[in-house]
Amino acid sequence: MLKLFLIALGIYLLVRMGWKVNAGPPAVRAVTDFMRASALTDREVVRMAREYIAWADRRCGRLPEDHPLVVRLRELGRGFIDTDRFEVGVYPAAEINAFACADGSIRVFAGLMERMSDGEIRAVIAHEMGHIVRKDSLRAMSNAYMASAARNAVSAAGGVLGSLSASALGEVALSLTGAKFSRDQEQAADDYAFDKLVAVGESPFVLVETLEKLASLASAGSVEKKSGLGSMFSTHPDPAGRAARIKTRAEAWLAGQNSCPGGQKRALSGE
Repeated sequence: MLKLFLIALGIYLLVRMGWKVNAGPPAVRAVTDFMRASALTDREVVRMAREYIAWADRRCGRLPEDHPLVVRLRELGRGFIDTDRFEVGVYPAAEINAFACADGSIRVFAGLMERMSDGEIRAVIAHEMGHIVRKDSLRAMSNAYMASAARNAVSAAGGVLGSLSASALGEVALSLTGAKFSRDQEQAADDYAFDKLVAVGESPFVLVETLEKLASLASAGSVEKKSGLGSMFSTHPDPAGRAARIKTRAEAWLAGQNSCPGGQKRALSGE
């Protein structure tokens, strides 16, 4: 729906600016960029995501491989993170945050790692994996790029030179890390994390604990903004409601495990 609207807006701008008669080269270029953005393929979005994450790694100062937090992340992800599909790194920022990109990159902030247990960090990473697998991150990247192109096209129509450029990448980047996922997207990513945890023999109740902790930190106002990339409280809303939903599912799963004929009861945290 958003793509259709933005395509229609681009056509309107072309008509308004007189295309060949009144629009100068900068204006034509801005609208052309906008129209090209509306026709991006998934492969092109993934390529842009790689450019974005390289920009973000430089801007945020991604921690080196021998840093204790990176070593910890590598150890807790062993056997859990498919390194052929996902690439995980750590930012030194104090925010309680993590985000995923369309190219399979996941970034975890030091502020989150310092407040979470290993199991809780795995739960957060699994949730971000869900956004990648379901292409939520891909759509967010595409929408952020299109929105930037639309703003540049409107500026050109008003006589101000506007065109997507290297500087626009930062704007798209900040839009992406600040993008809020819908309730359905959040719930689907939580379900993916639930299934992932169960598949590797981890207690699904750790996801409940993670969401409850995020809700508690949010209510306590534990948000520090130093990097400009936001926090999980704004980008991943309603942790309390999501925790209650996942707890109901975890309890139903546990009851099924315990009632299975010949099945082995499992000692899970949260029982």
